[in-house]
Amino acid sequence: MSFLSSYLKPYRKTLIATLILAGINQVFSLMDPQVLRWLIDNYLTTPDKRTANEYLMGILMGLG
Repeated sequence: MSFLSSYLKPYRKTLIATLILAGINQVFSLMDPQVLRWLIDNYLTTPDKRTANEYLMGILMGLG
């Protein structure tokens, strides 16, 4: 184990940044189904409440 820690010591900041970015990536991966649920609930199931332009822009851009 000391061999591994001695090898990684110069790369400590890079290793910490990589772990933080990996955690952020996981958060966004977990949010993906929620965004898709929001789009389906707000745009695909109620097309009659919006104009055709609002409906298309809502689906393409994810804006409400």
